[in-house]
Amino acid sequence: MVSNLLSFAKLKPIDLIMMKQLLITLSLFILPILLSAEKRIIEGHITDQECNAIPGAKISTDYGEVFSNPNGDFYIAVNENTESFTVALTGYLTQVILLEEEISEFNIVMRESNNMADYTSQLNMKSPESYTEKKSEFYLSVGFNGFAMDFSEFEHLLGSDNMDLIDGAAITLDLGIGGSVNRHYYKFSLGLMALEDSIGGIEYNTTKYKIDYGYNIIDRTHFALRPLASVNWYRFRLLNYDPENEIPLTDYLSERDLDLRINQITGNLGGEMEFKFNENNGNYYSLILYGAYHFKINQNPWIYSRRNKLKTSANYEVSPLAIGATFSFNFGN
Repeated sequence: MVSNLLSFAKLKPIDLIMMKQLLITLSLFILPILLSAEKRIIEGHITDQECNAIPGAKISTDYGEVFSNPNGDFYIAVNENTESFTVALTGYLTQVILLEEEISEFNIVMRESNNMADYTSQLNMKSPESYTEKKSEFYLSVGFNGFAMDFSEFEHLLGSDNMDLIDGAAITLDLGIGGSVNRHYYKFSLGLMALEDSIGGIEYNTTKYKIDYGYNIIDRTHFALRPLASVNWYRFRLLNYDPENEIPLTDYLSERDLDLRINQITGNLGGEMEFKFNENNGNYYSLILYGAYHFKINQNPWIYSRRNKLKTSANYEVSPLAIGATFSFNFGN
């Protein structure tokens, strides 16, 4: 299947332009809809008049309630049309905090109550069984990631048969593991691709190690948007062999097997749009669409045989656009 994909993925400059235009068009069309998602997150810090952190204060919204943690911090969801939330604690005046659309972080100062009626009514408040901690998530993902490559400078060295297999798009199947803490997003993924021309006796394998860091500038019930920076280590391996099971020794010695290992470090600067589904107690599925500017970090690839480092003036180019799609399952708390 990947081989078929590759045969249709010989990306020419016009194809890259069309892909860029498609990504921009989709972003402009989808983002205004998603920004009106049902829920947003607010967070804050609660202290007394002497600037001491207050744990155990109850924060209530029309979506639910949480309690401030031992450091006085809290993190809670509110509906988009919510106008206010309340903060209450035995011995302190209950406060009603008005919400403004552009403000999501609050510093709240609690004042002691001298009114016995207020104090008595607050004794009936439910005690916090647990405190809210920093919002964190853990997730597993599977997806595809790809970009175009141009190996034309190697054609006189490798021949047209090899070029037909390696030149074009590098599309990997990515398996990822990661997490996020308070909007900071981390991910490690392993990418794999295996292509083979069994008739010609050629194999071309790709292994990719990728590290992502991002920050959720928007994190809502059904949508998240984050800028993302990535480092990729690609290991390409090209094998040539005689397709026959048995061959004369003289044939093998005259046309020995080829085993090239090409190493390339690249970087990505881009972003992800995450669509969330079926949220249940903080757990949910998501579809992530990815686009980034793609560039080489080591300008000349590191090429090795089984035992030697190989030198050549030949080089290859990578497309400035990398795209991908990922499906993930998220475990939240």
